[in-house]
Amino acid sequence: MKNPESRSQEPAPRTHWKSCPCPECESKRDEKRFRFFLIVAILGAVLAFIALSGCAGTITPAAVESHQASFDEGAQNSGVVALIPGGAIITPRAHERYNGLIAIYGRDFLPTLTADYGITPRADGNFEISREALQKFILLNQWHRMGREPKNK
Repeated sequence: MKNPESRSQEPAPRTHWKSCPCPECESKRDEKRFRFFLIVAILGAVLAFIALSGCAGTITPAAVESHQASFDEGAQNSGVVALIPGGAIITPRAHERYNGLIAIYGRDFLPTLTADYGITPRADGNFEISREALQKFILLNQWHRMGREPKNK
């Protein structure tokens, strides 16, 4: 059996600082609390960042609005020579542009658009485009100006 005097000489237990009123132990408790709250704050900030970054909206580019027609073969008509009851008459350059856009975005339509869809050659070297094909040509131009990627490559 140990005598009572030897107890006072034993090293203090590891948890002594938890209940001791001395200034050193009080300082150690404050330091531990500060570290705990700092870790909790950092973890909270990280979790908030992760949670809120998933709520970010999709950024959609604005449609480019034309304020005037582009030049085609020296005339400012965007390749449309005339509007006719069945659609329009377009230049060979507009016809090439139409087929180029079909090559990029044609698979995004059902049924898939193929080259010369709605196009009829004319004797004067121009082309006649149907109303439906003209509407699709306008849409294809808008997609291209917006920088839209084809959905079905």
